[in-house]
Amino acid sequence: MTKPTLAADSPRATDDASAAKGAPAARSQKRPSKPRASRSRIPGATYRLQLHGGFRFKDAIEIVPYLAELGISHVYCSPYLRARPGSTHGYDIIDHQSLNPEIGTRAELDAFVAALQAHGMGQIIDIVPNHMGVLGADNAWWLDVLENGRASAYAEFFDIDWYPANPDLTNRVLVPVLGDHYGAVLGSGELHVDFDAPAGSFSVHYFDHRFPVDPRDYPRILAHVLGAASMAGVSAQAIGELKTLMSAFANLPARDNLDAEARDTRNAAKQDCKRQLAQLVAAQGAMAQAIEAGLRSFNGVPGEPASFDLLHELLESQAYRLAFWRVAADEINYRRFFDINDLAALRMENEAVFEATHQLVFELVAAGAVDALRIDHPDGLFDPAGYFRRLQDRVASLAPWRKSEAGFGTEPVYVSIDRALRGHARKLGGQRHDGLPVRQCRQRSVRRYRGRGAVHTAIPGFHRRVFLLRRSGDALEGAGNAQCAGKRVDRSGQPDRAHCAGQPLYARLHAQYVAPRVDGSHRRVSRVPHLHCRCSQR
Repeated sequence: MTKPTLAADSPRATDDASAAKGAPAARSQKRPSKPRASRSRIPGATYRLQLHGGFRFKDAIEIVPYLAELGISHVYCSPYLRARPGSTHGYDIIDHQSLNPEIGTRAELDAFVAALQAHGMGQIIDIVPNHMGVLGADNAWWLDVLENGRASAYAEFFDIDWYPANPDLTNRVLVPVLGDHYGAVLGSGELHVDFDAPAGSFSVHYFDHRFPVDPRDYPRILAHVLGAASMAGVSAQAIGELKTLMSAFANLPARDNLDAEARDTRNAAKQDCKRQLAQLVAAQGAMAQAIEAGLRSFNGVPGEPASFDLLHELLESQAYRLAFWRVAADEINYRRFFDINDLAALRMENEAVFEATHQLVFELVAAGAVDALRIDHPDGLFDPAGYFRRLQDRVASLAPWRKSEAGFGTEPVYVSIDRALRGHARKLGGQRHDGLPVRQCRQRSVRRYRGRGAVHTAIPGFHRRVFLLRRSGDALEGAGNAQCAGKRVDRSGQPDRAHCAGQPLYARLHAQYVAPRVDGSHRRVSRVPHLHCRCSQR
């Protein structure tokens, strides 16, 4: 990719030309030519542009001359990678490898960069390494994790605890999106399985949310399609092909098989099976009718609880567990941005995640289109110092023209850090962002936070112990942190589907676990020398 060039009549280009005329010939030979944007690497005056569907790259180009007259050296752009449709802030990115189509195309971005450089200005881009927008139906990485669990190529991209204290969530992800308790939502018919004919795939839908079905479970659904196929007039040959596909789906490697070869085989084979199913449905119009009829019987009928058993069994076998949104306060097992369920944290310490999420940004930096970076919430990263070092190393390797003015080595890219991280970058701690300013707070901050979660305790020295736990990074994210140490939390009882499945469990923290007797009194079960967490149904 070629670097954008400055217009010949640019004020700053003219200044460079004048300076070059009076410079000694030897000096001009020693200093290689550099893109014009590298001349002002440290912003002198910035102007924030909030880009969204109502203010695109084209609109930004129109105000560049005005900003130049104000003396702005760098335009500071809000995130413009692909975000949720309709996003006005851009921090809910769903695809780090493409531009937000609502803001503009690559050609429009290049025109914007050219306009900036023509006026001797640079660009600062806001990037979001800490989290991504999830849930909904538009994040391909997240949907792949829901479909394949730990067998997904993106399972290690998100900060998911695959072995939480609740055994029901082992190798599963809690998805707290339901507007009511799971049993009530299931019985109302709001959850239903649909078939995507072009993709040859089945998914559970809940309003704007889509939850892919594990391909190994497709035979559960297709078994009901077989009965409707003969009645719909599907040919015997097509029925035979459907049976063959059912066998192929059932023989896919299980999603808990973490062998690299098995995972690759699963991912390749499932796509081939889906493609064949899509082709079969496209060739046999009656097959689409049979699938629709089979799904009607599979999805259940409101008012008939037993009719939802098939759908419930299907959901119980998936790599996710749908739950009432309030359950997130107690059982969430993926790290979030504060307590926002649809912003899942990324494992930026993973080199594959770093490269995948910065691919487009590095392209822009290497092309000279971006002069500086603003990092959103680096305090949420596991290793902020390591992240900044890796960032500078990659920029240096991609943009060797960033020579230092003294001629020694490569000059680092200018980085603006959101949130105060005390001390030099080398001293940055390794804590994850947990919603508490633990680097600045005192114990009273923990006491204030206690009111935001369902924490009840009368333990002497409790707040001090919580503070120390948080400071050591031994806590989960956001409201789920009310349990302090998620891996120590246990469920005291399993609610049934019809009455209380999905109800929130309120953390009860005790120095010792106290169990009720049949007569209503209590007996001490065990003592523990450290802070121990138990959950009980309120």
